[in-house]
Amino acid sequence: MIRLGLLDPDERVPYAQIGKNDEPEPWLSEGHQRAARRVTERSVVLLKNVAGLCRIAKNVRRIAVVGPLADRVHLDWYSGTPPYLVTPLAGITERAGSTRSVTSSATTTRAT
Repeated sequence: MIRLGLLDPDERVPYAQIGKNDEPEPWLSEGHQRAARRVTERSVVLLKNVAGLCRIAKNVRRIAVVGPLADRVHLDWYSGTPPYLVTPLAGITERAGSTRSVTSSATTTRAT
């Protein structure tokens, strides 16, 4: 906490001035959001896709997203404050396209 300057007055911490004086926060810019999405896509690993076994065939019409966090974004101490949130269900629904039905618990959605 001390090295981060969390106990110092705002005028001594350069990062405390971000977003002040009606300036937009830099991480809300389109370029930063694209970079954050690119890094996230490259760093998230759900399954080891050996020999393409995890691919979803083109003829699959229904996809089930299972688990207690399927439609929630789990944030913890290390998450920081993300500029936007995408749940697993929302991301899969977006990628699935309009020809596939995505189901989670009692909710069925169609991508638009």
